Amino acid sequence: MSGFHRISKIAADAFRRQNRAVSGVATVANKSQDSSQHVLIADTPPSDPIVHIQAPYKPQKKTRTAYYARVSSLLESQQQSIESQQVHFENYIRSRPDLEFAGAYVDEGLSGTKVEIRTEFQRLIQDCEDHKIDLICTKSISRFARNTTELLETVRKLTSLGVTIWFEEQNIRTDIMTSELMLTLYATIAESESHSISGNVKWGIRKRFLDSSYLQTIIPYGYMRENGHLEINPSQAEVIRRIFSMVLSGYGMNTIVKELNEEKIPSPAGKHWTEGPLKNIVTNPVYRGDMLYQKTFRDEHFIQRMNNGELDQYYDEGHHKAIITPESFDNAQIALAQRARETERKETKTYCFTGILRCKVCGSVLHRQTWNGERPCWICQNHKAHPDLCSMKPQSEADLKRAFVNCLNKLSWCQKQRESENRLLDVYETMLGKTEAEKNAERLAQIEKELSQNKKEARILNASIMRERFLPKHRDKKAFLAKQERELMEEKNSILLAGVPKGTLQGLKSLVKLWKITDVESTFPEDVFTEYVTGCVVDSGKIVEFQFKCGLKLTESLCRKEL
Repeated sequence: MSGFHRISKIAADAFRRQNRAVSGVATVANKSQDSSQHVLIADTPPSDPIVHIQAPYKPQKKTRTAYYARVSSLLESQQQSIESQQVHFENYIRSRPDLEFAGAYVDEGLSGTKVEIRTEFQRLIQDCEDHKIDLICTKSISRFARNTTELLETVRKLTSLGVTIWFEEQNIRTDIMTSELMLTLYATIAESESHSISGNVKWGIRKRFLDSSYLQTIIPYGYMRENGHLEINPSQAEVIRRIFSMVLSGYGMNTIVKELNEEKIPSPAGKHWTEGPLKNIVTNPVYRGDMLYQKTFRDEHFIQRMNNGELDQYYDEGHHKAIITPESFDNAQIALAQRARETERKETKTYCFTGILRCKVCGSVLHRQTWNGERPCWICQNHKAHPDLCSMKPQSEADLKRAFVNCLNKLSWCQKQRESENRLLDVYETMLGKTEAEKNAERLAQIEKELSQNKKEARILNASIMRERFLPKHRDKKAFLAKQERELMEEKNSILLAGVPKGTLQGLKSLVKLWKITDVESTFPEDVFTEYVTGCVVDSGKIVEFQFKCGLKLTESLCRKEL
């Protein structure tokens, strides 16, 4: 009974009802030895097979394929190379039934060391990000990139987007696991080759710098090239002369830019004028007939940088005809530097309290700002940033000025008292000991002694020279004595001319003796404050401590009251 399965009669009836269309399903047999009836069903398939419904035909999706080609120069041989690359890849892609042509991306006359300057390469990457390309074909790694870092970054980026790159010459596909290792190897070789080529080219350029045979690729504004030489462009030269004339007349860059744009004079780029190109013109020695080479250079990563002494520069004087006379050019540089200093002073405008006021609570410097849009005040930087860390409130500038005037009023009143113990500055001078005048007198006496000794040694030296021949030791001694005498005389004259030094206790005594007690708030002497005060410690709404350069420290109330 092999080849049959035993099932119950009920199950067999159900099987027949479900498969009435199928004949000859099973053979029935009775078995007397079993108390229940069973049906034996054959394992063999029925004579009529089950009908299979086939799925509709769907054509296989084609791989969207683009190619990238590049040459680094515009020479005729390079043009033939790029044309052959284009024909080869277009024929290859269109001949394959599984590939769909997705576009051509060609960079002509551009270096492979910098990705950002290759516009077609950037467009290729953008189309890959927009999921328009599945496969990129290119001739070799050196055509795709000569910078190892940028090559690997680009490959990894495209791989994450599901885009494969096929380098035909090396037969490398980036969808294979070992491709990145091979790419690194080949790209390193390509980058080394690029460095070698770059070094050879730079050497040749420097040789042309030395013999004045180098031809600039970018012709300066105001000139044109004729027969390999720079000749003056009359229309542009008039603009150059006008710019230098305005600079020498004291006009600022912004004013010159505004005037040129109002008259719709095109800039060197054919657009509106800005301060950058204008300043480049005024500072370029090409307009005085000279040429400065190697103002910029490319580093080991092929990044363009300004040459600030890293490499030698070459100055070719009288290289071509000048538009501006050398004297006018030099005067323009002086005027430009003077203008820059004036602008810097205006931009960094300071007040008499700038850098002087400090917060007593946290020790931070106070900075000036307008309060309620009108009254100037001084506020602690810590309080401004974190009010919870410092309780110092904004302090009115008028109160600070009033406090200093009050301080001078009190000093003047004290100094005019008959009793010496009431003259505050005299008492302070006694506490200090020697006055500045006394110190100067002692120093003058010492200088006179040193000058006398110097003259004595000079006479002895001259006598030795008369007796002996002039030796090197005599020359050195004579030079030393001459230098010593010159330095002593300079110090003596500076003490005699200075009189009462500014900012000292003697100067302060002279000041308060002539000070008129006043109750006019506007009489705040800003020059006096700057000359004599070195610091102020402010306690919000209470007092301010004035620290004088002579060492005296006086406190004054900040409360609003009559002077």
